[in-house]
Amino acid sequence: MSDKNRGLMLQSFGNACRASADFGTAKEYLREAIDIAEPLEDPVAVADRHGDLGTTFWSEGRFTDALTHQKKQFVFAKQRGDQAALVVSCFNIGFTHYSMSPPDYDMALVYHAIHLELSDEVACLKLPRQDIHSSEGQ
Repeated sequence: MSDKNRGLMLQSFGNACRASADFGTAKEYLREAIDIAEPLEDPVAVADRHGDLGTTFWSEGRFTDALTHQKKQFVFAKQRGDQAALVVSCFNIGFTHYSMSPPDYDMALVYHAIHLELSDEVACLKLPRQDIHSSEGQ
C-alpha cells in the first residue's frame, strides 16, 4: 500500500474512532496520518488531518487543543485561497469558541460571520444547474 493511501486509511480510521468516542485511538491514527502526509509534501492532506484532529479534541472537550489544530487548517486554507476549506475551518473554530466554558461569544460570532459570508461566495461559484425537464427548446 502506498504511503498516500495508508495516510488516507489512517485518517478514515481516526474519524471512525472519533465517531465511536474512542478518542485516544482516533488521535493516534490522525497524528500518524499527519506524520505520513508531511514528508510526502501534501499540505492539503496535512491541513485536512489537522482539522480532523481538532474535531477530535473538540469532542473530548479540550477546546484549546482543538483550536490549535483547527487554526492550522484555517491558516493553510487562507494561504491557498481555498474558500471551501475556509468555510469548514471557520465553522469549526466558531463552534469551538461557542463551546468553551465560558463561551467566547465575540470570537464565535466573528468566525461564524466569516463562515456565512464565505458560504454565500462558494454557493455563488457553483455552476447553474441545467434542468433536463425545462420547457426551453420544445
